[in-house]
Amino acid sequence: EVREKFERKNLDSVDEIVQRGSTDEILEFARGTSLLNPENRVLTQKLFCLCEDPELYASVQDIFRKNQLFAQPVWQHSIQHYDYDGIKELLKNLRVSQLTSLGLYFECPLV
Repeated sequence: EVREKFERKNLDSVDEIVQRGSTDEILEFARGTSLLNPENRVLTQKLFCLCEDPELYASVQDIFRKNQLFAQPVWQHSIQHYDYDGIKELLKNLRVSQLTSLGLYFECPLV
């Protein structure tokens, strides 16, 4: 049977949303759920991938901020997208051992 339109089934689970949902549907779902829930691991991984796009990066970063979460895979994209404030946040949240490897004489307004 040939159909003229693709019929969309309800997206009831996280897996279905990530696999078949549009980018807008994924972001909307992420805004309304806790990213700390272990069941949302697939969603979190998808959000990391969306950060490649500069416009989506800002949306994903806002979702993590609203959840009061710092996720290094998100903030690492701040370098790619020349996001000065994001880079500062990334460096602020790095482990001390990572910052001390810069050396004693390293000077930068970001650190």
